[in-house]
Amino acid sequence: MPQVAVRNVGTIAIPVQHTQVRSLIAAAERAPFGRGPDTVLDTAVRDCWQISSRQVDVGGCGWPDTLNKIMRRVAEGIGCQAERLHVQLHKLLV
Repeated sequence: MPQVAVRNVGTIAIPVQHTQVRSLIAAAERAPFGRGPDTVLDTAVRDCWQISSRQVDVGGCGWPDTLNKIMRRVAEGIGCQAERLHVQLHKLLV
């Protein structure tokens, strides 16, 4: 498992503890979604919070090797070379 740390929250436990969920929400903003050409905020459709990738660090001693294995499997599954793939955290959803 990777270690996930969020600025002003700390390292996130797996499974996430209720107190950390509250801290994550306090550090987050409501997550909008796309509806046609528009980006809207409707909690009846998507009751979710988002944290920018700039506030999140993913790591741990075994994470680079694990991520490389995942990327190789993805590349194999979609029929391309792993070197052509790039992984980037977009945001953390809560």
